[in-house]
Amino acid sequence: MGLFLALLLGSAALNAHAAPAERDTFVSFSQFLTDTNKVSYAGFETTSVASEAAFKEIHGHILKMYSGIKNPQKIQSFALDDDYGDCIPISEQPSVHLQGIKELAPPPAAGNGNATDSPSIDGGQLQGAPSMLSLGLKDRFGNAVQCPAGTIPMQRLTAERLTRFKNLTDFFRKPNPDELDDRKISRRALPHSYARVTDTVTNFGGNSWLNLWQPSAYFSISQHWYVVNVPHQTVEGGWTVNRQKWDGKPRLFIFWTPDDYATGCWNLDCSGFVQTNNNWHLGGPWSPVSTRDGTQYGFTLQWKLYRGNWWLFLAGSGSIEAVGYYPASIYKNGPITQKADFAKWGGEVAADSSGSFGEMGSGKFPSEGFGRAAYQQTVFTLPKDEDGGSGVWAKLQSLHITKASCYSIKTTPNDGGSWGSYFYFGGPGGSGCA
Repeated sequence: MGLFLALLLGSAALNAHAAPAERDTFVSFSQFLTDTNKVSYAGFETTSVASEAAFKEIHGHILKMYSGIKNPQKIQSFALDDDYGDCIPISEQPSVHLQGIKELAPPPAAGNGNATDSPSIDGGQLQGAPSMLSLGLKDRFGNAVQCPAGTIPMQRLTAERLTRFKNLTDFFRKPNPDELDDRKISRRALPHSYARVTDTVTNFGGNSWLNLWQPSAYFSISQHWYVVNVPHQTVEGGWTVNRQKWDGKPRLFIFWTPDDYATGCWNLDCSGFVQTNNNWHLGGPWSPVSTRDGTQYGFTLQWKLYRGNWWLFLAGSGSIEAVGYYPASIYKNGPITQKADFAKWGGEVAADSSGSFGEMGSGKFPSEGFGRAAYQQTVFTLPKDEDGGSGVWAKLQSLHITKASCYSIKTTPNDGGSWGSYFYFGGPGGSGCA
């Protein structure tokens, strides 16, 4: 297991402020809930939370999210890096309980792009990055890092995590990229920079294999976007380094907004995504990652619109599998439950508080090529609302590069090779990249 990250102790009792590595006591889920009920603003007023009112909103959200748990003492948990994962019964997860879902939607089969999952290029072998929950690992307390059938892994929502932000809205937030493109920078958000490509075609989702790296950045992403413009609604996912929300490791993420980023959230942080698979930990870290001139790791991510619901599929070192879905109801049965107007793939970086932009992808420009620059391959869209079906290679038509001296992107539409349509992207960043 030398290739994999050492497992560290996660979040402790909510009124303790020691760094995760300093905590020596495992906190069960039931103890966490007991501690949560006792916390007050006095214990967190020195954090980033803006006010007592903001803290009360955060505290109320945590309690509401876990209000459907019937037997807290029976919840199995594990510590992974600086977080806890709790194995929540599928029927008691917040999105099922709070949305009043009585019956889960049946998953479709994934779309097929007619491309290999792990091709070789220039003698370098690509390898699928496995879900850490599939490796038979144990945490530092001897707990299995996995969840039993009938449950889903949920990253624990602690007051300690949420009070890194001014308020609950900021904890949920991901800025509107189109607003940022137009330089209408929100006072609530740091400037962002992009290197991405668009396929302006009506679609029902899409796919790519995302090359994994660990860029040095405050906030850096490699992702998909599926979008309608009026009203602005999105389905998103990929990997991110986000030091405010987590740490410097790349983590699996999804995101949604029904209303131009006024609401919506990451992963399972609010009632939205309905997870049905016990093998994938949204918000969990990836390990190992790609290295310069070494093995290139990555994973397949596919979004598929099927009967109004947006299904997430993932594949690491195994076969692609359905993870769960965004129900049509959270979009108020809006236009994105019928189709998406266009799809985007690529990178996004936010400035830190000093105005400096970190690395995108591997931190290298596309001209560095395989083994050095980051990429996404087997990029295709899905042309129909159907069970299974074949994808259409993305045309990768329209490039958006915020500032070429900081980041760039180089595309190759399907040329008949095993990668299908693909692109290299990234760069070192610097100052003045917005």
